[in-house]
Amino acid sequence: FVFTACPPSPPVMETATYHSQAVIPLDFSEERTQFTIANLNHQSIFLVKVNKSNKLVPSTQTGTVYFNSTEHSASRMQSAPYTETGSQIMNRLYHKKAQSFNENPPGTPSIKPISRNAYSSPQESFNTEREFWVEREDEWENIEAKVYAQSELCVVWGINEDTNELELEQYENLAARFDLIYKYVTNIFGVEYGKNGNGGVDGDFRIHILVYDIDWDQSPEQTSGVAGFFWAKDSYTQEYLDRLSMDIKTNEAEMLYIDSFFMKQYPLLAYSTLVHELQHMINFNEKTLKRGLLPSRWYNEMLSMIAEDMIDPLIDITLHDEEHPVNVWMPYFLSVYNGASFTEWFSGDDESISYALAFAFGAYLARNFGGAHLIYQIAHNNAVDKESLSLAIGEMNNGQTFDSTVLRYGEALVFSGLNMPAMVLSFDKSTTSTIEGIDYTFSAFDIWDMNNVFGFNGPLVFDITGHPDLSSYSLIVQSNTSRNLTGDITATVVKPADDSIGLYLMIK
Repeated sequence: FVFTACPPSPPVMETATYHSQAVIPLDFSEERTQFTIANLNHQSIFLVKVNKSNKLVPSTQTGTVYFNSTEHSASRMQSAPYTETGSQIMNRLYHKKAQSFNENPPGTPSIKPISRNAYSSPQESFNTEREFWVEREDEWENIEAKVYAQSELCVVWGINEDTNELELEQYENLAARFDLIYKYVTNIFGVEYGKNGNGGVDGDFRIHILVYDIDWDQSPEQTSGVAGFFWAKDSYTQEYLDRLSMDIKTNEAEMLYIDSFFMKQYPLLAYSTLVHELQHMINFNEKTLKRGLLPSRWYNEMLSMIAEDMIDPLIDITLHDEEHPVNVWMPYFLSVYNGASFTEWFSGDDESISYALAFAFGAYLARNFGGAHLIYQIAHNNAVDKESLSLAIGEMNNGQTFDSTVLRYGEALVFSGLNMPAMVLSFDKSTTSTIEGIDYTFSAFDIWDMNNVFGFNGPLVFDITGHPDLSSYSLIVQSNTSRNLTGDITATVVKPADDSIGLYLMIK
């Protein structure tokens, strides 16, 4: 097709012509500009609006496109028939108190290693017992646990009180799987507190994993729950937390928590949760303790979900498994992305929106701007949040920035499949990076071959006549009511009143 732009007359201005361009920036200087897209050949036109700023832009300032000519033949836009959509596994929730503490920990200089505990001996045996502090209905309770499995890198504890007690083999599988997870995660993200020193708060170089009924919510009807968490409080001594008058109990060990119900019913999801939470543990050390930085939740959660996306295939969780984060989060993202910011964090029942938004943006960055090498740069630079992403993106991509990747994000919501233009960005790209002899692959996936939660293929596409507000760093995909266009089509673009908005026509 040929794209021809000509402003309304008078005055008469020079005509701009674009040949076979899949992405057309609508950045004309005039307030209103008429243009023609010629020689369409069974194609569809999408309008993408992108807010590249950290502020909300109201609907009246986002600009629009009016199609004012119908010199083409077209078929009406067809909706996909309803089918079951998305992952049917448990709704994985997250530990809010642990998140809050991890984001605002007390001063780091007072983290002191204590003498090695008896349970920390490398020679500890099966059935060794100790007590752990856990919460039950907002009250701290000391529960008795014993060693069910151990490996070179971890000790796995369980309690007998669980109504859904695990088999010994499941504990042993967890320990063996964790050793693989640890190797793959630390190779990219760094190490936890104490690993390169004296073993941390307990003097033990292994990580302790407590398997128990988190939130005490097991039931045959259970449909959601906290699958696991990391709580940085455990890296502090009780004496120090008491001195700060914090109503909190530490277990004085570098440790992770996994829910016994998830471990029994959805073991692959439990393993993926270990990947996720280990990144949080390492991030606490690498960014907060070492560099004195406080990552925002969207940034930290994005990195943990990127870790799952990248490392799950190495522990035999692939795109064919519903537990893979692409299958967990992308159907939801395709349904809720419009006008919502991935750098803001929703609360309550809307928190899942933020996880979906953060996952999708991380998946887009990884597949288009450097793969595992990009993630390594993000994890190890001296910044967090947008600055960290910009530094890493620029290092890997000739000076590109966070803002420039946001402006091109819409391409990934439009283009995929066999006939995808070569130069566009997409989720449907696979990239493999080798770091220290380990191959990390981000697998391609076609969003137009994926159902959103409403049962339609691909992202929700909104009517082009709508004018939504756009939150910071957000976008929306719009279209006219026809697809499969042939011939010429003429339209008028109304320039956005706010220069934070990018308008793009995408021809597919």
